[in-house]
Amino acid sequence: MDFTAEAELSAALDDLHAAEIDSLASAVAPFRGRLTRSLLGRARLVVTLSADGLPQAVTLASALLRDLVGGRDLVSLSVRSARDHESVSGLPPTDGWSSVSEVAAERAISRQAVLAQIAAGTLPAAKVGTTWVVARGARRFESGRFENDW
Repeated sequence: MDFTAEAELSAALDDLHAAEIDSLASAVAPFRGRLTRSLLGRARLVVTLSADGLPQAVTLASALLRDLVGGRDLVSLSVRSARDHESVSGLPPTDGWSSVSEVAAERAISRQAVLAQIAAGTLPAAKVGTTWVVARGARRFESGRFENDW
């Protein structure tokens, strides 16, 4: 089962140097992760990992995030199922994610057309680092444009 972990660092995102931001963003990328600003302005890391259950997911997330932050202090950690995380994040439940290029190839349209649908809000997507990903199973193509399934 997939779980999503969110952790806040003690440092504000604005206090991190560009090299630190790049390093953290690169470190979480293999875990479908991203670096964002928390509601309190702190650096917030979000990663997705597979585990047999919540206790294992908490242990894995804690160890992984401690390693990824390179000595910086974590001040919070939240772990929930990936499906629950998507629900509370305002994204529809999905069967995974596709890249913009994959969606464009499936639909025989340009990447720019897919990005335009994302910008218009008619295609459920999230930004992971600098890359857009599109929710699988939450989209359909009708009459030459994407339609929301939710």
